[in-house]
Amino acid sequence: MSKRGEIYTLDAILSATVILLTVTTLVSLRQLSIATTPSLPEEELSAMLNDMDFINSIYANDIVRLRLLVNSYVSRPYNLTIYAINGTKLLSIGEPLDGLATTAVIAGWNGTLEVRIVSLKVRR
Repeated sequence: MSKRGEIYTLDAILSATVILLTVTTLVSLRQLSIATTPSLPEEELSAMLNDMDFINSIYANDIVRLRLLVNSYVSRPYNLTIYAINGTKLLSIGEPLDGLATTAVIAGWNGTLEVRIVSLKVRR
């Protein structure tokens, strides 16, 4: 084999090695970021708002039932707070914490116009 052929072969091997290492590193980083992504509280609150028992418990101010329902949907530490439309805190369950939060507004219930603001905060 000539010197020119050896240089092209070494260059091709080096290029293939660099490409392989880059792809391997990118795949490893992608898997790492997927494993650490928390579920969003919007998904959990959305599921709870589709449950009429949850809505009824909010308007009945039934803390015990709300705690049971939220524990069935949320597996991490949480804080669920219900506010009136004027900002008055009506009830709060769970522990005070810093984390990801989401809020929803319920415009009324059973023919009334009693607006409730529901805030769910979960630990990351």
